[in-house]
Amino acid sequence: MSVAGSTATLGVGEVTYRDDSPPAGVNPKASKVNLQIFAVGAVALTVEKTLKEKTQAPTITIDLREAMPGLNTFNNETKYSFQLSPDDELIDFLSVLLTIEQKCSFSYHGGGRNKSLIAEWTGVALKLVISSKGKQRWINLSRTNVFMMSLMCAEQLSQYLVSTGMFDKAFSPEALIDFIQRTHRRFRTIS
Repeated sequence: MSVAGSTATLGVGEVTYRDDSPPAGVNPKASKVNLQIFAVGAVALTVEKTLKEKTQAPTITIDLREAMPGLNTFNNETKYSFQLSPDDELIDFLSVLLTIEQKCSFSYHGGGRNKSLIAEWTGVALKLVISSKGKQRWINLSRTNVFMMSLMCAEQLSQYLVSTGMFDKAFSPEALIDFIQRTHRRFRTIS
């Protein structure tokens, strides 16, 4: 599902989903897809399809930036970024987005091993918190925002599974989500 250049006003702010994916047959390493969410007066969230620097494995990077005076003006110099590891963190994060799990947390990221991310459902919203060097930025996301993020994560996870040779071809986001839901149900009955 791609809505090129669309902007929708939601309860807490403005959402922009931009799909800059290359056409079929073009190198996907050159693609960038962003989900930008501007929470009124607080922070901006950008979710981007990226590649791990060392391995070039498909993954997701999450950025939170603090607000500056002015409408939808944010300080890029104080951006907190967090890149999910595609082999384990991406599937755990997607499980929370899909409400299979209530919460996930990851730590010891970044050059100084001092970054962490927490994603937790708090009633009807998903709270994302990125901490760096003892300081935090956070944002509450509506289910519409979470839906867009879950599609992006599912697409990247599918590409990762193909790149590792675990699967011959990519899952559709829907098939991958169904697979994750069945897998988590099975793990719950074993433990």
